[in-house]
Amino acid sequence: MLAKHQMLQNHQVITILSNDTIECAINLLLEKQIDSVPVLSGNKYVGMISQAEIFRRCFFSELRTEEYVKNLKVGEIATHQTICVKTDEPYEDTMNSLKNIHQLR
Repeated sequence: MLAKHQMLQNHQVITILSNDTIECAINLLLEKQIDSVPVLSGNKYVGMISQAEIFRRCFFSELRTEEYVKNLKVGEIATHQTICVKTDEPYEDTMNSLKNIHQLR
């Protein structure tokens, strides 16, 4: 089986825009009951945002919680990991490449 047989279509992937607020990200993550979501600038991937990263950064932020949630943009704290998967490679090889990404465990 090839990786492309297991991939979601673009219209099925939940994403958030880099200029959305942290409040928007929290609401989306809670509503969809997911831990993380890809961050896009237009159609370009810029990183990931996760509940854990939101809370960790908030804890260490100098901003008040309300200001952090309402004013900070998702793109400002998105983490970026570049891992490419070729659609025509065996699915098993793909899973080996992705095994260290905690969102996929």
